[in-house]
Amino acid sequence: MKATVMVIALSLLVFSATVQAQEYRNDISLSLGAATFPDIAETTKDVGGIIIIFGLIRQESKSVMPAIIFNYGRFIKEDLRLGFTFGYQKFEVEHFLAYYHSFTSEISYYNFMVRGDYTYFRREWVQLYSGAGLGLAVVMEEDVDEKETETEYWFAFHVNALGVRVGKRVAGFVELGFGYNGILAAGVTAAF
Repeated sequence: MKATVMVIALSLLVFSATVQAQEYRNDISLSLGAATFPDIAETTKDVGGIIIIFGLIRQESKSVMPAIIFNYGRFIKEDLRLGFTFGYQKFEVEHFLAYYHSFTSEISYYNFMVRGDYTYFRREWVQLYSGAGLGLAVVMEEDVDEKETETEYWFAFHVNALGVRVGKRVAGFVELGFGYNGILAAGVTAAF
């Protein structure tokens, strides 16, 4: 009986050590991004309308939501991760026409990108990484009053200059870059 208990205890100890030594190869993350490429595109339209047409036609962004970004990745090597990103951002824009009424439109940006990240610094609780993503953006503009929708397809991109991940299996992260995920993005990630 004593030997059986010792064998079971030793087996549990070995199994526990094996599970703790196992590295997780997949991760998912959810983040919010600010100062995105769509933010810049919509702001440029605001200013461009005033400059080019001298105020006869102009638009103003009424409300802007931050970009919502979902990411899945898989480490194919210890420091190289490949995956995909889905992002969404919505704008409400007021259009003003000289001598006519104004109208409101809602502009939604959906982006789908393939992404790669390289981790160049790794410690138990901290990782530093950089990466890039390329893909497609679907831009849908709906006239709120007329219920008409126009759809355009754009090239989607993101370059991540510096990412900092703090934590183990579940962690927080901050990324600095440029593109559809924003100049600044922050969120939570989980490995499995």
